[in-house]
Amino acid sequence: MQNEITPYDGSQKLQVCAKVWFELDGRRVFGEGRAKLLRLVQETKSINLAAKKKGISFRRAWGIIKEMEEILGVTLVEKRRGGVGGGMAIVTPKALELIESYEKINTEFKRSMQKK
Repeated sequence: MQNEITPYDGSQKLQVCAKVWFELDGRRVFGEGRAKLLRLVQETKSINLAAKKKGISFRRAWGIIKEMEEILGVTLVEKRRGGVGGGMAIVTPKALELIESYEKINTEFKRSMQKK
């Protein structure tokens, strides 16, 4: 597969670009940014810290997580309220399965786009 196109005047090359995301019933539910958010929650055990690392607000991060859960009908992040040590967020096995599936498909897609 060729991933560059030479325009009619031949002065520059246009590069073919594409992204992978998952949809359910026509609704975009999961892609690179959402995978990164869940990986950050897994790493930090905190939605708030994950949001900060991703450069978005806690409210936006929580809204993204709830939207994915609503569309998919599964829990992706379990929140445990704080106590002496504070609360934590746990990425569920279903979320890990989704992330791993996405990353595998995305890697294969990128690899196929690099072939000439």
